[in-house]
Amino acid sequence: MKGNYEDFKTGWIGVHIGIKNSEIDDLIDSLKKLRNSRIHFHLRSSFEGDSGIADVEIFSLEEGDASNLELDSSGPVYCEEELGEAEQNAELGR
Repeated sequence: MKGNYEDFKTGWIGVHIGIKNSEIDDLIDSLKKLRNSRIHFHLRSSFEGDSGIADVEIFSLEEGDASNLELDSSGPVYCEEELGEAEQNAELGR
């Protein structure tokens, strides 16, 4: 896997995680264990380079617990200030 983050300089960050096909089954297995056993697991850094993401913990929430993230498999979302209209359309395949 490969991870990095993006500082939006607004108090918010983006986290990017790339995964190889060969790693997908292990992630799915870990998610199944999380669902069935209420355990947690980590995506940990190899600590190569000067800085980056050290650790991402994936844990179980109760159904009634508040959420502040959602799974979104739509395309990327950009602020108009970040990209001009032509660049936004290119990113969205228009």
